[in-house]
Amino acid sequence: MSVAMTDRCGARETDAWFSVVEIEVSRRCNRRCGYCPQAFDWYRGPEQRMERALFDSIIGQLAEVGFSGRLGFHLYNEPLLRKDLDVLVEHARGRLPFAYFVLYTNGDLLDDRRHGRLLSAGIDHFLVTRHDGGDFPERPFQTVQRPGDFMLSGRGGIVDGSDRAWTLPCYAPGEMMMIRYTGQVVLCHEDAASRHVMGDLRDTRLADVWFSRGFQDVRRRLEAGDRAGAGGICTACDNRLHPLPDTGI
Repeated sequence: MSVAMTDRCGARETDAWFSVVEIEVSRRCNRRCGYCPQAFDWYRGPEQRMERALFDSIIGQLAEVGFSGRLGFHLYNEPLLRKDLDVLVEHARGRLPFAYFVLYTNGDLLDDRRHGRLLSAGIDHFLVTRHDGGDFPERPFQTVQRPGDFMLSGRGGIVDGSDRAWTLPCYAPGEMMMIRYTGQVVLCHEDAASRHVMGDLRDTRLADVWFSRGFQDVRRRLEAGDRAGAGGICTACDNRLHPLPDTGI
């Protein structure tokens, strides 16, 4: 996905901007899917929500650079646990009129009323993951995924450890900005334990995090297939969704 962005934030020439942003609006999930860190007691904790001021700041900075890519409201959480999600979506839509909003959800809390409110607020598409199979109501602008539809990974060795040293290139950190509910930016969507914190949007501008030397260095290593050189979770990561630019989820 290509994204047209302006240079109003002083974008550097060395890297392109991201095309996907995920904002983890809260911490909790109501399920314990086996492939997700939420299945483990050490990961689960009390409900913590991203502060509204931080959310608005992030959306404002995306608006400043003319973001028109894909925006989600999850990382390892169930976004529908936030009862004010439609308010957040409506605010984001007002600032980002050309972005494509996708809501990933397990569907447990998605009824017709909530679906309609979120659609009106600005969601473009709903992606419902039903890991236990079974029927699910058909609705406009909704895709339902069931067992067999997923390409799962070991979450950088957290869920399923591996001793294999992968050398496949990975472009995920060059195309996706993953923002935890705390405001920390992690390397990619596999970094559930936040081992690679690239910056913190509570005290650093989004552009400064994205174009930081450390972030650029790890991108170069991963694009060259040097997962061992990238270190940390990359050494055990078996994710194969981003072997070429613009080929990811």
